[in-house]
Amino acid sequence: MNKSNIKYSITDILGQFDLETMGTPFIIFDPRIMVQNVEFIRDRLPQAQLFYSTKANSLPFTLKAMLAKNMGFEINTAEELKRLKSADIVDSSRIINSSMVSSASDIRALVNHGVNQFCIDRYSLIENLATNAPGVNVFIRIKVPEQGSKFSF
Repeated sequence: MNKSNIKYSITDILGQFDLETMGTPFIIFDPRIMVQNVEFIRDRLPQAQLFYSTKANSLPFTLKAMLAKNMGFEINTAEELKRLKSADIVDSSRIINSSMVSSASDIRALVNHGVNQFCIDRYSLIENLATNAPGVNVFIRIKVPEQGSKFSF
């Protein structure tokens, strides 16, 4: 596995929080481990285009660590787009939307930024995209049978 040249101390990470008012417990993400996990997946799926779910953790140091590993970003709202922009991630070709429910205003904001990849899994989303984002590229989420599966899809 490749060594990451991204260096963050626990002080850098804790500096992102107001520990005086923060309740417990809380989670600290180590970007070095996140990068190792990306490398692990990428080593096993070299042809895959990987996207980081911004809603999972949108702290700037996390987003920048994912950008350094050439990750794409999956967002659902204009707020998540704003978080990417605040981390200087503005290349719309690296951003997709896979929300099961997106408001018309969120879709318009994403399209205005240049986001061109949207997921659909119901008819109402087709109508929403046709009205607010004509001409975008669409990928389809398909519900699969769950019989025999250990996980609910």
